[in-house]
Formats: sequence, structure tokens, C-alpha cells
Amino acid sequence: MKALLPFFPLSAGSETPMGLAISIICYIVASIIFGVLFWFLNHIPIVNLLVGIAGTIVWAYCVIGIVLAILIFLKKLVK
Repeated sequence: MKALLPFFPLSAGSETPMGLAISIICYIVASIIFGVLFWFLNHIPIVNLLVGIAGTIVWAYCVIGIVLAILIFLKKLVK
């Protein structure tokens, strides 16, 4: 899990309930913003495939970041 923290800096601060909530909200807001941006760009026929791939990567990044934030919070909670 420590190897993933450089790639997910928002998840590192989720040791408290407030930090966890902020991390989850940031990932959800980022996902919504990029989703709307990709929805606008998806109407361009040439970039349709690239936008679909990028959208999937951003969605996976946000989901992994939320799961990692929850795991870090639970790890600190158990200690």
C-alpha cells in the first residue's frame, strides 16, 4: 500500500474522519468534472476513442483512490 501513496496523494491524508471525507469528496468532484469534460469532447468523432480510454483511466484512478483512502483510514482506526 505504501508503494501506491506517491500516485494517490489525496489518499495519504485520510487518517481522520474529516480527512477521509475530504479525500472522497475531492475524488468524486474530480470524477464529475472530468466526466463532463469528456462528455463534451466525446461528440468529436476523431477523438471519441481517445476520450473513452482517458475517461476509463480517470474513473479507475478515482475509484482506486477512494478505496485506498478508506483502507488507510481503517488501518489507522484499528491501531
